[in-house]
Amino acid sequence: MFLLKKPENFLPKFVVAGAIVEHGGEILLLQRSEQESHPLKRCVPWGGVDHNETPLEAVIREVKEEAGIVIDEVKKVCELYYRADRGDFHYHLFHHQASEKSRVILDTQEHIDHKRMTPHAILHTTEMELISGLDFKIKMMYDIA
Repeated sequence: MFLLKKPENFLPKFVVAGAIVEHGGEILLLQRSEQESHPLKRCVPWGGVDHNETPLEAVIREVKEEAGIVIDEVKKVCELYYRADRGDFHYHLFHHQASEKSRVILDTQEHIDHKRMTPHAILHTTEMELISGLDFKIKMMYDIA
């Protein structure tokens, strides 16, 4: 479960950054490949923050690497905290409101497909499995109960 408040004794083993990339009311979703963690699940572009970069630099790099999209104007939404069996995750969530629909060029090592959907459609779909916590992030970002 993702938390907005940092829990006691939280020691992040992983620092990650992800972006909700939006155009025309639709969010870009990527489908993970079978060889990656969270196989075949849908997610927004995300990845680890390298030791020599900030979360903002990481999210810009990850969106370019995973979807082939260059983003510049990015707004930080929040920081989230997640406890997993593998260790604690510190997640930086960003939002990019695209002025035009970008062509997606997937990193086929990590992702096999992409789709654009409205927040409500994502939350109510039964056709695909979402990566853990994506529903929480979307509800929070768009103030959906």
